[in-house]
Formats: sequence, C-alpha cells, structure tokens
Amino acid sequence: MIKKVDHIAIAVENLAEAVALFECLLDQKADQFFQVPEEGADVAMFNVGDMQLALVAPLDDTSPLAPFLKKRGAGLHHICFETDNLHQYIQEKKAQGIEFLDGPKRLGIGKEIIFTNPGSTAGVLLEFVDSKRK
Repeated sequence: MIKKVDHIAIAVENLAEAVALFECLLDQKADQFFQVPEEGADVAMFNVGDMQLALVAPLDDTSPLAPFLKKRGAGLHHICFETDNLHQYIQEKKAQGIEFLDGPKRLGIGKEIIFTNPGSTAGVLLEFVDSKRK
C-alpha cells in the first residue's frame, strides 16, 4: 500500500531564511510556496528526485508548529508516505496497534492525510497521504 516517500518536512522559525539556505544547499530554487491554514503552516517545497522536501514555518503562535519549535527547535518535523488506499491502510494499522492523531482530514490543497501519534511510532511523527485526490 505504501508507494513512496512523498515528502520530508523540516520545521523552521523563519521560512525566508530557510529557503535561502536550502536553495544554496540544493543548488535550486524552491518549486512552490503555499499556506496550509488547517495546519497553521507556511510551506516552501523543493522537488528532489521523486520526492519533495518541505520547509514548514508556523503562521502564528496558535500553529501546532509553534510548541514543536519552542520545545525542540528547528529540525526534522515529519516524514510523509504516500499510500494508494489511505482508509484501508489506517484500518489495518489500527488493528496492529498503531495510534493516529485526529483524522483523516482533507486539506485545502486537495489531499487527504493523517498523522500518527509519535508515541506509537518510535517517537517519530509520520504522515500518510492518499495518492488519489478527491
């Protein structure tokens, strides 16, 4: 059911500074910029091979990213895997003891996603996205 790594997200305090750094590191410009109000995130995406690198910054202090950055600082936020049947995947993994945070939910960017509870996934926040846009 897992097709590929969709993206790796890095939480940053200042999106403009992080974009400049990663444009230098990757020798390329960011491919797209957008906001995900449902997650309180300002995002810059880089296409890297067949996956993407997402730089995510909080829109404001109410963003779920704000306490993450305050507690842990900038760095790896989550890894997102693309699945060809999100609902079936969730059902199977719940039966195996994997816990998920609220969801699945549809984002304004047209994708349905769900995050794991890091306590059930070795301390790592994982996101799963349905490969089908609905």
